[in-house]
Amino acid sequence: MEVTQQKTLPALFEARCRLSPNRTAAFHLNKDNSWQPISWSRYLYNVNQISKGLQGLSIRKGDRVAIMAPTSLNWEFAQIGALAIGCVVAGIDQNYPADQMEHVFNLLNPTVLFVQDTELLCKIPLEIQEKIKVIVLFEEILDNDRERSLSTLFFSSELKETIGSIATSQDEAIIVFSSGTTGMPKAICYTQEQIIVAIDAISNSYPDLNEETVLFCWLPLANLFQRIVNFCAIKIGATNYFLSNPRDLMAQIKYVNPHILIGVPKIFIRIQNAILQKVQEKKGLYSIFLSWVLSYTRRNALARLNNYNAGKVSRNISLILDWFVVSRIRRVFGSRLKYLISGSAPMPLRLLEWYEGIGLPVFEAYGVSENIVPIAMNRPSDRKLGSVGKPLISSKVELAVDGEVLIAGPGVMKRYWERDQEQAISEGNWHTNDLGYFDESGFLFLSGRKSEVIKTVEGKWISPERIEEQFLCLEYIDQGFVFCLSIGKIAAILCISQEKYHHKLKIHADAPIDDFMNNVTSEYTRILSSDIRNILKQLPHYQRPRGIIISNKYFTINDGELTTNMKLRRSTIISHFSSQINSLETSILNSMADQCERPSDFIEPVLLII
Repeated sequence: MEVTQQKTLPALFEARCRLSPNRTAAFHLNKDNSWQPISWSRYLYNVNQISKGLQGLSIRKGDRVAIMAPTSLNWEFAQIGALAIGCVVAGIDQNYPADQMEHVFNLLNPTVLFVQDTELLCKIPLEIQEKIKVIVLFEEILDNDRERSLSTLFFSSELKETIGSIATSQDEAIIVFSSGTTGMPKAICYTQEQIIVAIDAISNSYPDLNEETVLFCWLPLANLFQRIVNFCAIKIGATNYFLSNPRDLMAQIKYVNPHILIGVPKIFIRIQNAILQKVQEKKGLYSIFLSWVLSYTRRNALARLNNYNAGKVSRNISLILDWFVVSRIRRVFGSRLKYLISGSAPMPLRLLEWYEGIGLPVFEAYGVSENIVPIAMNRPSDRKLGSVGKPLISSKVELAVDGEVLIAGPGVMKRYWERDQEQAISEGNWHTNDLGYFDESGFLFLSGRKSEVIKTVEGKWISPERIEEQFLCLEYIDQGFVFCLSIGKIAAILCISQEKYHHKLKIHADAPIDDFMNNVTSEYTRILSSDIRNILKQLPHYQRPRGIIISNKYFTINDGELTTNMKLRRSTIISHFSSQINSLETSILNSMADQCERPSDFIEPVLLII
């Protein structure tokens, strides 16, 4: 049962706890690897203790509270406890490189910091730590004038106000940080009312979720969407499992057995690759049979989506195959999973089709940091593969003349934290920098970032993301980056997993396996070249990279090549690979001088393996 409409998150939380005090609210993983339940009444008690402790330390309404820790129930206790006394709460990503870490703390200037342990605390410069009034560590046992443990905070002075009585709907409540793809992250503030608007918009889009629903919280809680989904769980009374280490996702998912799973394309690609790898490892005819089953069920699933009548015989075959084969593949996710929700980046269409084929539809959603409400979502009752769904009712979505997505509505930020005015909001619309179009049914399709589209020498505009998607479908390519060379040709950098490539070679190659990076002229590159050729042939000629750098070094957050939510920082990557890019350009120019290139021909790309 959903709680009735409330105007603030603390009031919503209290109403839920009063409505179903004895139901299980959440589970957390103990050190012995067992899951420990917590009821809504105990949840309320813990949150009240946080509020009580903060008030005892003279923390007041409007004070800024930072939380830097892995995903956990303690994270949620700290957040809701601080919100209840009118504080403004910001999640700090623990993976920020040093310069961004210093930048976000200087922006926020928090009064209170909740942090996992002293190891994480050491990531914060000492001069910044000294400015923080109170530091609370989740795991350490401390109690001094400035630093204390969560357990000591639990038993501080009496609560002066009941939960939900301090915060008002117009109070600033949470701060999130933009991804920082083109510079330092920006701080964005949202009110209590805007949080409620987002909760209502999402929960109304998924009416099949209720008190019996089991959710799995494993994404970082500095992530805006994961935080709002957790708030939705409070509204509907769902049970939420909190996992601190995302690497344990697949090891724990069968036990958790969730009804839905929220993730990003990279995770769903990895899961698919792991499943296909096991299929390839099967012997002889059985491997061929499994591959045929996956292909057959995919075709039938797509036929159903397109309202094509496949015939009674075909439907019966699909049912039999699902019962005896495909259902076993789905069990990697447990027995209750109904669908997957994907965001943050576009998912390759072939991947969407593959999951459709195994009976797990993926609902892509689309949002930006500057709007707390998702802009568009696919939903159980209304979806289309390849789209990001239809706009939510609470938002007004329009397209500019050049196709840029414009958004207006109650979820759009009022300002960046550090600035009173922001020029990107004009005529009531937020300019997202995303390009897109609507189809005849009202579904929104994205076609790239306005600031990242490339104009080729042929005068064609292309989106790097769409080409990168195609390369990431290869199981041994973990990262891809497409850009334009100074000579006007498209190029790519592909970061390859040697371990995964070696595994593929063991299956397909007759020769003994060696480090293919040291054997670039041998047949070890045969499968790599063939796979890349097959990808390129599926692209229009003007979208085909003319040169490709193959690297076994990944783009990383620490090197500044990725944001903390794993988005590419394109200018940094180009700078770091400048010498290799120069070599690639020279090789391409030499190859162009040796042959006459026509659009109708397939031109072999220049491979530079480093």
